[in-house]
Amino acid sequence: MASAVNQIPLCFQELWRIVVGKSSIKDLNSVGSKLEKHTSSLEKCLKYFKPNTQEARTRLKNDKDVSEDWKNLSMKISEFLDLDAVQAYHTASQFATFEFRGSKEKFNKTLSEERNHLSLLGRIAEFYFSERLYLLRVLKHVLSHFEDQDHKYQREYAEVVNAIKANIADEVFKQYEKEFLSEIPKAETRGKSFAQQVVIPFAMQAIKEQREMLEILFVYYSHFEMKPDVLLKYIKSFKEQGFGAGHPLLEAIDASVLNESLTRLNALQQLIVIEGFDMEYLQRLAEADSVGEHKMSVNKREFEELDKVFCALTVPCMAPLLLAWTTIRYQVLSEDDSDVTQKLGERVIEHKVWHRINSIIDMYPPENNCSAAKTIREVLRRLLSCVTHSFHEETLGDHGELVEAVTKVLENSETVAESFWEDRKRGNGLHLLLLSAAGYFPLHITPLMKFLVSVSSGAKSSYEVFSFVGCLPYVSEYLTARGTEDVESIDDGFYWRLLAGKNVSIAGGYHHIKIGAGSVGQLIDSQIGAIVQWQSEADGWKAFRSEIENVLRYRGQSSDLEVLGYVDLAAMIYGIVERVLVHVPKYEDEAKKERVLDCLEPFIEKVFPLIQRLISMVNPPLDLFALCIQCVTGFLKCDSRQTQAPSPLAPLLQNHRILMAVVNGMVRVQFLPFSDHNFLENLESAAKLPLHYVSKLPATIHQGLYGQLLTNVERPIGRYSITVAMLDFILAVVETTVSWRYEDFLDEDEHNLKVLISHIAPSVLFFLKEIFPTFDQWRFDPDTTDRIGLKCLNLCHMVLRTYNPGSDAATLWSPIQHTILTILTHSHSVDIILKLISTPVEHLHALIASGPTSISAQHMTEAIRYGFSVLNNILRLEHDALSSQKAAASPKNSSEDSVQSSHLHTILAAPVSVGPNLVSLVSGYLYHRYDQSLPCMALSLLRRISIAVPMSLHASLGQDVSSLRDILLYRLRSKIEGSDLKIGILEFLTISVQTQPGLLELFLDLEAVDKDKPEKGLCLGERSCLSAVLELIDKETQGTQSLSAPLQAACVKFLSSLWVDRRHSALKSDLLETAAHILNTLGLENFYTTPSGKDPALEPIMKEFAAKDRYNHWSKVLVCVCKTLPRLNSIDTTSRLMFLTAWRIFVLTSKLDDTARLRKYIDDIMMAVNALVEDIEAHSGMATALNLTSSLLLTLLNRAPEGTLTDYDATMKTFSDVVRNTEKVESRIDSEHAVLYFRAISIHLFKTLHKKLRIGKMEFNRSVSDWLRLSCKTLRKYHSERPDDDINSKANIETSRLLVQSIREVFSAYGSEPETLSCWLKMLMEECTLNLLSSRLLRLMGSTHEDDDKNGLRASLATAILNLFCDFSRHCDPALALLKTGTLPEFCLKSVNTYTDAVAAQKKKWNGVYQLSIVLMQNMLDSLGHAFLEHALDFIGVHNDRIIQCLEAVNFHQSTAVLQEATFTTALLSSVSKSFVREWRFKLPRLYQVCLENVLALCHSCVAMLLRPRLLQEALEMSLTSKKQSNTPIPPSLATQHSLRQTSVMSQKTLSQDEVEDPTPKFLAVRRGLFAILANCLAIFGHLSPDLCQILLDQGIDAEEYQPLLAVAFSTPSLDQVSMPTFGTVINAFNVAWKVISQTNNSADLIGVATYALDAALLVAISQGTLLLKHPQVSQRDKQRLRRELGDELVACLRTANRHSRLSGGSVTSPHSSPSDSRTPLKARSALLKQFCNTAAQRQHSVSIDRGMLDLVDLFVKGVLR
Repeated sequence: MASAVNQIPLCFQELWRIVVGKSSIKDLNSVGSKLEKHTSSLEKCLKYFKPNTQEARTRLKNDKDVSEDWKNLSMKISEFLDLDAVQAYHTASQFATFEFRGSKEKFNKTLSEERNHLSLLGRIAEFYFSERLYLLRVLKHVLSHFEDQDHKYQREYAEVVNAIKANIADEVFKQYEKEFLSEIPKAETRGKSFAQQVVIPFAMQAIKEQREMLEILFVYYSHFEMKPDVLLKYIKSFKEQGFGAGHPLLEAIDASVLNESLTRLNALQQLIVIEGFDMEYLQRLAEADSVGEHKMSVNKREFEELDKVFCALTVPCMAPLLLAWTTIRYQVLSEDDSDVTQKLGERVIEHKVWHRINSIIDMYPPENNCSAAKTIREVLRRLLSCVTHSFHEETLGDHGELVEAVTKVLENSETVAESFWEDRKRGNGLHLLLLSAAGYFPLHITPLMKFLVSVSSGAKSSYEVFSFVGCLPYVSEYLTARGTEDVESIDDGFYWRLLAGKNVSIAGGYHHIKIGAGSVGQLIDSQIGAIVQWQSEADGWKAFRSEIENVLRYRGQSSDLEVLGYVDLAAMIYGIVERVLVHVPKYEDEAKKERVLDCLEPFIEKVFPLIQRLISMVNPPLDLFALCIQCVTGFLKCDSRQTQAPSPLAPLLQNHRILMAVVNGMVRVQFLPFSDHNFLENLESAAKLPLHYVSKLPATIHQGLYGQLLTNVERPIGRYSITVAMLDFILAVVETTVSWRYEDFLDEDEHNLKVLISHIAPSVLFFLKEIFPTFDQWRFDPDTTDRIGLKCLNLCHMVLRTYNPGSDAATLWSPIQHTILTILTHSHSVDIILKLISTPVEHLHALIASGPTSISAQHMTEAIRYGFSVLNNILRLEHDALSSQKAAASPKNSSEDSVQSSHLHTILAAPVSVGPNLVSLVSGYLYHRYDQSLPCMALSLLRRISIAVPMSLHASLGQDVSSLRDILLYRLRSKIEGSDLKIGILEFLTISVQTQPGLLELFLDLEAVDKDKPEKGLCLGERSCLSAVLELIDKETQGTQSLSAPLQAACVKFLSSLWVDRRHSALKSDLLETAAHILNTLGLENFYTTPSGKDPALEPIMKEFAAKDRYNHWSKVLVCVCKTLPRLNSIDTTSRLMFLTAWRIFVLTSKLDDTARLRKYIDDIMMAVNALVEDIEAHSGMATALNLTSSLLLTLLNRAPEGTLTDYDATMKTFSDVVRNTEKVESRIDSEHAVLYFRAISIHLFKTLHKKLRIGKMEFNRSVSDWLRLSCKTLRKYHSERPDDDINSKANIETSRLLVQSIREVFSAYGSEPETLSCWLKMLMEECTLNLLSSRLLRLMGSTHEDDDKNGLRASLATAILNLFCDFSRHCDPALALLKTGTLPEFCLKSVNTYTDAVAAQKKKWNGVYQLSIVLMQNMLDSLGHAFLEHALDFIGVHNDRIIQCLEAVNFHQSTAVLQEATFTTALLSSVSKSFVREWRFKLPRLYQVCLENVLALCHSCVAMLLRPRLLQEALEMSLTSKKQSNTPIPPSLATQHSLRQTSVMSQKTLSQDEVEDPTPKFLAVRRGLFAILANCLAIFGHLSPDLCQILLDQGIDAEEYQPLLAVAFSTPSLDQVSMPTFGTVINAFNVAWKVISQTNNSADLIGVATYALDAALLVAISQGTLLLKHPQVSQRDKQRLRRELGDELVACLRTANRHSRLSGGSVTSPHSSPSDSRTPLKARSALLKQFCNTAAQRQHSVSIDRGMLDLVDLFVKGVLR
């Protein structure tokens, strides 16, 4: 017998599931027994959890049934949580069973390792916290419903409450006070594991518990009376606590963390006291003039003490409570104390009591569906009713705020609305406000409409609203609108009596309301003016109908409709119509239903012309349109006859009169998306095709007026009310019609049926094709977009769930369902569903833990449920459709693409390299216990995946597969799980028998009876699913709960499937085929399973396989197979190819660490390849075998570690034999596809070999020379000896690219040495390779306009050739050889095609070709100098427009392509300006000046962008969001430029120059590109500036010869305009470069570029500054300013450097600290000047920032500027 310690109690989360009806225990007696068993726990409340004591610790230590690991963990939990040790053990055990995501072995392993205890403590603490909360929630739920006669467990709840009601309130309040005043736990009392990081979770848990306890007290006192002494005690306690504001936790935790929770505590404290006042009883006593019987009147002492507290209460947030006390005081006390009461009332109004009440309602929205929210609304309703009964509305502050608060309390609550209408019978309370609002009809109906909308929840209330509007009690008119001749004055003139009947005109005079003679009217001076309020009944529905007709009758401008208030009026009218219609289907009285529908039908008929009338407004009224569509939807659902069965006397279509009228009305105004007249016929034709043939819709769908509103109005402003309403309408129509069949209708209805479906189908397809795949990318209002996605999922679910393609009885929707299935399976729409169901279950559990009834938790649960359902249906239908296609396919077409895999299959079958896969994420929902439909659907989905996709769930789950088994067996054995879930588990196991043998083996858990004697057979293990199933069907173990018939059938089906599978015969094959199957299985198992999830038995097998050298054996078998393959027939060839495939998979998935063995295997594969090449023409299987072996060889060479192939000569000999055999075969075979492919592989093999052999030094020996000659020869052969068609073939282009890359690899390895370079160049010249490649490059550039599938390949080949040319153009001799080919002039012209042709402009690869051509020109110019100058200038002249556009584009686009091209372009201009400025200026004068201006502007822009990293990152994010970035650097239109510039200006005002905290990779790349461009620009400035030494020492230099490049200004560069750079630009360039250099986390590459830019900026500043000081056209005033401000800026730069130098141990003397300063003698200044010139001469060609540059700046400031 187990010890008491080991008797684990039921956790409170499970108890909560039972109590709220979410478990399989539905029996009243069973639920009652569970509650009775836990009554004492509920009565103790949180005291159930005992504190840590030594006695409990000793008791746990002495228990022998608990392991030491469990004891150690329990002791730590006990200390950490201050929890009884035994309860700590129980909590940990419950966590392991209920919450832990893993197998029992995994938990025990985690438990045994001390390092894991800290993480376990955190997770168990979270579980313990949730247990405490669920205990309180169970108690709250029981107290909320024990008097609810409609609740199925009301009697059981009442028994519990009767047992605990005497003491529960006192106990809860004591625990609340204790919790409130308790100190924050500390490490001294909670052990070493208690760190500072866990303080906030403990504090938030305390706040949550206090909130739950206050809610319990609130719910308790909503059923039981609170005595005055208790009320006084609560008030004093709450006051001492500062009504939540003085919470002790605020001393240790930031207030921002607790603000929301403390606000809730404050609201609950007020609500408890207000409920204790019993305001409803006070109102009834006041109505009966018996206030003296109220407890506040009887208990004078308590009243006086409470009065003292409230009179001193000045906290604004306590306004609702103060309002309640003011009302009590007014009713209870005499008029002598009215002054104090009046002051309290004024204080309440000053504290904005109505806003406070609104905020309380916002804390508990009705969507939460919690009992506390309903009770809060009822309590506030009673308060407001008593207040409005006691005080006139004009004394209660702003009337609009009062109405807003009252309506917010009343809305969306059926019970509150019914209570309101019940109070109306007494004619007091809030009903007075309704009558007051109705008194302004028809002059001002806004308050009236708000009231009516708020009290229309529920069937009873909505009919009351309908009746009230149909008989409004008052009709008002302005006093100035009538005379006094037909009335008589009564009651001193305040009332008039009408002597003769009259008509009051409304709706622009087109309608009148008749007031009968004798009607009495009251004169009222209201907020809208003086009016006469006649006591005469009026039909509001007729008046509202006439107002809508008036809107339609209006012929003025559409914009005037909004100004005149017609739009708002129509919105209010349709708002109340919608609120009435939505509840009509719940009416039990058919007469009432018909009365309402007949009255409201004219409003529905006017919806369609109203939409047509208002759609042309500049700002269409979206809310009104949405209300109109909601009214149409509500009216459609009200058709009571649509559910009636068809009969000859009443054909089914006639029963749907409303549906036909509504759809026809929508179509008449073209609001719905629509298509061509033959749309349905096209769908029916498409439905007869296989799934993959329908790649797009069979007809064009036009978006209609709705689509225009969505595109032009909703999406730009981010409000989607019409879309939500449209989805509701489509769902209602689909729900009605989706199951219709033609045979249910009369023959004459067939045409109308087709018309109806053809009207609805385009809308359904439009939503699923255009909206569903993109809704998550819509901006603004994520809550609404989530609702849109949920409704789209519901639409998919509704359409697909009734579709059965194999059924004979097809529905009207079958063609549409087929098309929708195709859309979802063969497009990216399914990605949305997969993304949704990939939500980890932990995220859903976190939402539920924060509030089981919260809106977010409900929405996410519903979305995941729909996602599972839709994906299940997709897999079901697709599998059925593909199965029928395979069955119908002829043998001839069976191997073709008659049956293709869908996009969904591709995603499901693809392995996931990073993160959890879909199977793992879906299986996580098997741990979900709050809604049994989710684990059922998850099991169904796993079952569908295992059928539809040939994949191993065992491999996909990896190490989690054992935990899957444990959770399924636990839930299968559990007594509280539902039958549906158990049936789902059994169906999953049944399918696993057929499709998942590995998973089934794990579930069966078969063990040997005697491990030493295997012949004794097997037995079931402890965790065998077979044992669980046998226990399930055993009558003795069922107890009182009998097994349901479906569950019993599922058990038998599983047992039958096991038996049938055992009878299957074994495979019949020879040894080689058997080996192939085994090797393939092992290889796939190695590939798909993670290291931690592999079968433990697999690793010893693989080790044994390697130890016995079986790799070598089967490698020799591979050679034998390849040698004998040419002599075999086709049947034997198949088994050999199977072995080759299996061996390839096995080798590639195995770990081959022994380099010696790996070398042997590679040698064997080379022999096999050589053997295959010798007889390549034997039969078709030879090419397949060659591809398999050569790809295996390539992969092994690529993976082999360096130094593996040490025998270089032997390897080269083998490859030489392969190449010779290839040459021989080439002359004998006609079809050369396989040979071409293999030749490319041979060349690639050499490159790979060379990479592996690079570990040792190799000379350019004969082997390398032979390979290079072979590459050149092959290139010549395939480009000069073949027709154009062959040259342009895909195989030829790919081969050529690999050959060029091979030549480049050889050059990169050996081309740096002069002798090798000479030999290499000689070989290229002998084979005419340069001429061949040059001509080929020209032909490629001439074909950029050809838009075919080989355009990208041609661009790749051109890129490879230019990369090769760029490499060797860095050397003088190869560059000269390239120049002598004579192709460069034509190359300059044809390179224009890379960006001018429309086809090439859309390809990124051709843009890369143009960029490489720029690099080639620069390298040639740097290598050849003046000899290449003419060609370089010609290139610049030809591409002048592109160069200008490129330089300008950087201002607007910062894409990689733009920045890279700008970098290359500025580098080329820098090379030209370095030595050939005069030639450039002479030959291209205009282009020179334009380029210079653009370079100046570009420098300014680069500095401006680099100075503002936050602005730069924001611009990049905007460009990524808009997705409008072009592939080419052509700037956008002028309008786009203006828009971007405005954005930059606005952003510049808001963003600082601070560094980006978390830079993105895109930002880092862009910053690197901008620095490179800036460095090139500064280099150009340096080339165009005078030499420092010359301008300083040569007094006769002509300063006017040089153009000043910098303006005399020192402001920070801005982005609002493109301007000439200033000295401030280069100084800021120094600053931004220095900032990058001083940051240690930047890359070395970026620091190098920034260093160059820093040096260049300082040199340009010095050179240009000296030039301007000597320039005669610069005024003396500017020169003085230049000396002063440039000196100051440079001094600031030196100070920045000084600070950095001091940190590194050095310093720089500041010019300001020099004793000479500006008074330095002439001799000293001359010495400084010479020293500066010497330093400048040394720094002219320096590119690194060090002391020299800083000294140079220092000397310049002292010697020149001072």
